[in-house]
Amino acid sequence: MIPNCGSPFLCAYETQLFTTSESAIGCKKLMSMANHTTEFTIQNVSIVKDDNGKYGIMDTSGNLVKACKYNSISNFTNDSAKRYLKLEEDGKFGVYDALKVDDVCCCTLSEIQLQGKIIKGKEPILGKFSWNVELDLNEYEK
Repeated sequence: MIPNCGSPFLCAYETQLFTTSESAIGCKKLMSMANHTTEFTIQNVSIVKDDNGKYGIMDTSGNLVKACKYNSISNFTNDSAKRYLKLEEDGKFGVYDALKVDDVCCCTLSEIQLQGKIIKGKEPILGKFSWNVELDLNEYEK
């Protein structure tokens, strides 16, 4: 029996997954990829874009590991390993590891750049002040 789910989305009922547009009680809403398009793939992830123009990250199993809330997701042009992604959310930047499928740093930096294996950025503190941030990716990759 297919339960009613209220609106079209992917539903889980007991051990089966299916899509329905009917409504009923007991249906668990899961993230649907129906309204997402793949922009590009790098290492173990794909960058997807939703109907609102926001970007997210999907792993190789098709799970949305980063919700579509980012204004942009891009490669660092000087990342020879093609491993790290620059995330931008409302003017703040972060870094995502496409190989490990994990955050390197969340979107807290007002500026960000990759120099060799060092990520350099500025993190705002107390209004107009900021401090320099350096993340050594050699340490992160251990």
